[in-house]
This record gives sequence, structure tokens and C-alpha cells, in this order.
Amino acid sequence: MDLCVNLLFVQEIFHNDHMKMFRRKGSRSFPISMFVIWMIILFLRPMSEAIADLETGIRAYAFGDHETAFHEFYVAAEQGNAEAQSFLGDMYRKGEGTSQNYHEAGKWYRMAAKQGEVEAQFNFGVMYERGEGVSQDYQEAASWFLQAATQEYSHAQYSLGWLHVNGHGVPQDPQQAVKWFRKAANQGLAEAQYSLGWSYANGQGVATNLEDAISWWERAAEQGHVIAQYALGWLYQRTDETTQDDQKAAQWFRKAAEQGHREAQYSLGWLYANGTGVTKDEREAVKWYHLAAEQGMAKAQYHLGVLYFEGKGVQQDYQEAEHWIRQAAEQGNTEGQYLLGKMYRDGLGLKQDDVEAYKWFTLSADQSDGEATRARDHLATRMDITQIGEAEQRAEGWRE
Repeated sequence: MDLCVNLLFVQEIFHNDHMKMFRRKGSRSFPISMFVIWMIILFLRPMSEAIADLETGIRAYAFGDHETAFHEFYVAAEQGNAEAQSFLGDMYRKGEGTSQNYHEAGKWYRMAAKQGEVEAQFNFGVMYERGEGVSQDYQEAASWFLQAATQEYSHAQYSLGWLHVNGHGVPQDPQQAVKWFRKAANQGLAEAQYSLGWSYANGQGVATNLEDAISWWERAAEQGHVIAQYALGWLYQRTDETTQDDQKAAQWFRKAAEQGHREAQYSLGWLYANGTGVTKDEREAVKWYHLAAEQGMAKAQYHLGVLYFEGKGVQQDYQEAEHWIRQAAEQGNTEGQYLLGKMYRDGLGLKQDDVEAYKWFTLSADQSDGEATRARDHLATRMDITQIGEAEQRAEGWRE
């Protein structure tokens, strides 16, 4: 019983007995009524102390005093307070105020979850889903997610939806996934709003409807959901859809790019390089390509290298061009491999080397149309058999 309800119950008993004393002056009811009151107070005292410990722990945690928070939560948890047990599970799981211990986290989550504590039910489900401190078990994860989801816990509804998408621990059922995504999305959970939009965009569990996809993605994007922002940019940029709007694409790519989303950074750079949806500005293109390239995106590295190679938006610099083009080529980018081959063939930014040029043309030809093949075959006319054999060996070594 809730502490406030219990205290009201005590007050009501005290009030009723007090009224009896006034109605029966001179009777011996007073000692009996006081006895009842004190018995109830003694019964409630452990509960009151547990709540006090919980509140102390919450205050300590808010001020970053994790050791004190852990101690207070532990005391309250030992007295059976479900919320404290859930907090204690969090601290063991994260290693806050104590050593990280997934086994102990699971123990306390289970105790709280069995009392119906919704966050513990969800977090215990996550541990089963990921195999943290327990053997990975999607059925157990689904069971705990469902218990929390039926209490309208949006994160559990969202997670249960993805279990249905993938058929993990539950039957693969896109319609059930949409059901749970919608419940969480209607509560404002951005991840669920994005996922519901994804369902509409891909016709998973619902009929394909790009207007509904945009609607849900916009709700998520307005909350700062970076993938939804990128998805909107991608959808508005598509040339095969009636939704094409390059200016809106640029708007959403920028929002995602400013959050560090590398695909959005690359896409925004491409828009600036081509003057699509924005005023053409090769300096801006260099800026956004550079940010994506630093995150290891091969396409961005290649396009950034090309701008340095051609001196567009930056001063022409073959060495800087070679730096970025090589990184793209080493990741298997066919355009980067072809351009690196040309740079070796012509000695642009590095020492002229027909063997290396042949190698990179060969690797590009593995993935591309005839341009790299023609460049390699033309180069072969000025190479001897030994050089060609060495180049083939280098290409094979790179493939391995």
C-alpha cells in the first residue's frame, strides 16, 4: 500500500477513535485506540525509512555523489523498495558508485521487476536481449518487454516492435511491430516515430505511404533524431519520387550534418558542389566533405581528394589530393582506385610508377565498367612482362 494512503488510513483511524472518545467520555477506549495507532505507525516505519533512503539516494545521485547514492539505494532496496532496487540495478550495470557487475544488476532488476517496477522490467529485458550478465535469450527479453509495454512504457513498446521486425523471441510479424511502434510513437518517443516512418516508407506491416513516412519522420526529426533528419533529406532528394524537394533535402541534411552524421555531411557537401537545393559553393563542399572524410567515409574522401586535385574550393594540392584519394582507394572505392592509378601513371603528387598504376587500375576494373580496364590495357603497352607480373601480384596481395 502506498505510504500516503497508509498515512491517510492512520489519520482516519485516529479521527474515528478520537470521536469515539468524545462520545464515550470516561470510558477506557483511549488506551486501546492509541495502541492501534502505535501498532500501525510501527508497521509503517520501515516503509517510511525506505522512502527516506530512496529520496536521499536520488538527491545524492543528482549531485553526482554516486557512492552515497549507492549506499542509500542499497539500504532502501534491502527493505524491499522496488524503485530503489531498480536504481541499484542501474548503478551495478553502469558501474556507478560501485564496480560494474551485471550479475548483481540482474539480481536487483529481477526483484524490482517482479514487484511491477516498469523501468526494471524494461532494463531486465534489455539485459536478456544483449546477453549482459545472463545468457542471451530473446524470449525472456520479449516477456519482460511485454510486461513493461502493457504498462504503457514507451521504450519497451519500441523494443518489442523491433523484436517483431526481426523475429527475435517472438514470431516475425511486421503488423505487430507497427502496432507497438505506433503506441510508443503516440507517446512522443522519437525512436518509435522514426521506426513507424520507416515502416511506412518500406511498406513493412502497413501499405507504403510516403506522406505518412514523412509525417512521422518529421515528428522525430523535430526532436533532434539525427537518422530521421537524414532520412528526410534522402527522401526529399530522391529523383524518382513526387516528394522531391532539393531545398528541403538541404535543410534536413544540414540539421543531421551539424549533429555529426557523416552521410548527411557528405550529402550536404555534394549539394554544395553541384549547386542543388543551395547556391553552388565549392568551399562549403570542401568543408562538409572534409568532416565526413575524417570520419572514414570513402565517398567523401574521394570527392574531397578530387577537389584538391582540381583546385576547386581550395588551392590545388596534389599531395593533399593523394592523401584523401589513397584512403578512399584503400577502402575499396573504385573511383578512388582509378584516380590513384592515374596519379601514379602521370606522376601527379607522387613518384611516377607504372607498376603501382597498373595495380590500382586492375583493382578498379574488378568493380567498374571498361574505363579502368582500358586505362590498364593501354598502360600495359609500355610495360614488360616482369612489370605486369609484379603489378598483378601486388593487386592479388591487396585483395587478400
